[in-house]
Amino acid sequence: MYFANYRNFEQIREALKQNDYEFVVVDSINFINLEPEDVEILKSENKGTAFITIQQATKGGQFRGSQQFAHNCDIIIEVIEGVAHHTGRYAAPSEMAIFDNPQFKSKKVATGPPNQMQMFTDSENTF
Repeated sequence: MYFANYRNFEQIREALKQNDYEFVVVDSINFINLEPEDVEILKSENKGTAFITIQQATKGGQFRGSQQFAHNCDIIIEVIEGVAHHTGRYAAPSEMAIFDNPQFKSKKVATGPPNQMQMFTDSENTF
């Protein structure tokens, strides 16, 4: 695992050219001022790499910046009051409590068939 403190697109792009990463986490797109096109360039130049991008949200719950980011991703996980809410292209929406603090307990718990959020809690499955 490697941590970096890159502040712009070119620094990230150059680091990716020099290394062969399987996963890259960019926290946050807003802080680094990446545009949707920048992320698409990084993805196209690094086809074997999974990108996890983190965006800040407004008080109303919308992404800060371009809403185009939502159209170019496979999974969106939004954390609200300690509950991760998943939406995505490949599975039905689901949710999972991620904090043990009682004030963050969800009043509504998702039920039904296995979903993508279970990849974080189900030790018997290999994904």
